[in-house]
Amino acid sequence: MFEIITERTQEGTAVSQPVAGETRLNDKDFDETLLNVQIAELWQTHETYRSILRQESRTFRGLRDELGERLAEMKKMLARPGRAGEWCSWLRQRHIPRATADRLIKKHEQKLHPENNCLNDAIVEPTQEDIEKLLNSMLPKLRKILRTPSSKNCFMELLVKSFADMEDSEIMQSSESHSLLPKLR
Repeated sequence: MFEIITERTQEGTAVSQPVAGETRLNDKDFDETLLNVQIAELWQTHETYRSILRQESRTFRGLRDELGERLAEMKKMLARPGRAGEWCSWLRQRHIPRATADRLIKKHEQKLHPENNCLNDAIVEPTQEDIEKLLNSMLPKLRKILRTPSSKNCFMELLVKSFADMEDSEIMQSSESHSLLPKLR
């Protein structure tokens, strides 16, 4: 690498001169050398800031964990029946958004009970009530779209076809177990 000394002239322009004993660089070499120096400095600054941010991020997470713990303790004291909404007013006085406080508390509680965060392999069969809720939530939109008997029939045919990948025995067992469902065969 060539070392370059940059001086300011009286006119304010920069003049670059090679270090004693070096030959004069052409503009291309000078530009490349200057760019290499700038990139090296910027990369060093980048690495320094990244290290600082990583450390600060750990500190910030620790702060949020502790804050969640303290908020959970305060909520236990203030958010009980007969306290007339003191939890919300307490948060308002301190300019703490309720959603943020609740989220921090939830994260704290998840750390206390990590087994509640894990999924298990069991697939729970929906109850008839669950299925009815699903149907009732979909009905308003379906009624708006499916206005004619032919559109309703087409929808029902497509619905049945979408379950065609199930074996016939599964469909029959399923339809027999739910008295409200018509038999498909």
